[in-house]
Amino acid sequence: MSLGGSMDSDRIEELCQDMDSLAQQTWKNYEEGSGVGLAPGEESTTDSVLLDLWRVSGDILHVNKFTRHQERRNGADWEWWVGSVTDGWLCLRVQAKRIYEQRYDRLDHRDKETGVYQYETLIQGCAQDSYSYPVHVFYNGWPNTRFGQTSPSDDEVAFAKNPWWKAPFRQCPSWGIAALSSYDVARLHSGGGSYAPRYLEQAMPWSELFRAGTRAQFEPWKTPLHHIHQRLTQITEAAADSYPDAPRIPSISHARPRRDLPRYAEVVRNGEAAAFERHTFNDQNALPPNPYVAVLDLGE
Repeated sequence: MSLGGSMDSDRIEELCQDMDSLAQQTWKNYEEGSGVGLAPGEESTTDSVLLDLWRVSGDILHVNKFTRHQERRNGADWEWWVGSVTDGWLCLRVQAKRIYEQRYDRLDHRDKETGVYQYETLIQGCAQDSYSYPVHVFYNGWPNTRFGQTSPSDDEVAFAKNPWWKAPFRQCPSWGIAALSSYDVARLHSGGGSYAPRYLEQAMPWSELFRAGTRAQFEPWKTPLHHIHQRLTQITEAAADSYPDAPRIPSISHARPRRDLPRYAEVVRNGEAAAFERHTFNDQNALPPNPYVAVLDLGE
């Protein structure tokens, strides 16, 4: 164990390796499923990914899917809280988008009433505080001829330009679940639509959202959350600087974790979500804003 009671860095690395394995399985599901009309939807993929990750990491990862929840006023599909009782908590608010042929078609959808893109709502929601980060995850997988018969094809060109296209991620299945700051998504979409290779060129394997926590073994005076916080801040600052018209998260470089989990996340962490939902479903303010809630407890 490192100083401050945080989990061992090896345990975080194990979690990230499990995330890598799930990315590879997700790629296989979309690659094979697309050929027989059974490519999974976004919600079913999120269901299976979080369930499988909980199965192998249930000692540190707590998840729940609430059946009663508020409308998605903040634009997120799910929330991922990371931290500890000692160090406080950060929140990743996540939009998940799956591949449709060559595009992430659902990036094009606007709110029927306001006309605002969902990613804009997500960014605006996170801009209300300094402990939430807007993130997109992309569910990928396709046969190697999807983007053309010529070599290199557009997806190959995009991966070759991506700084993360290196060991151990120098293979397409490693990108079955890719992550990108929503600020980058907003910039790319506003500048050229939803063509997938444009996003693949700048995305990262989703495990890299948390792998920075393993650096605590080299700097034991800093907690894993400190390193993860630093990584998320760097990613978000760089993306926000590239899209200056978007709302800014207040004082990103000086952000601090939230001291306590919100009540709905605390009951997920404690394994009490089912009872909480049964007893508070009439109190909309007490329910989570999104159906999926995950809590990664770095103090366990």
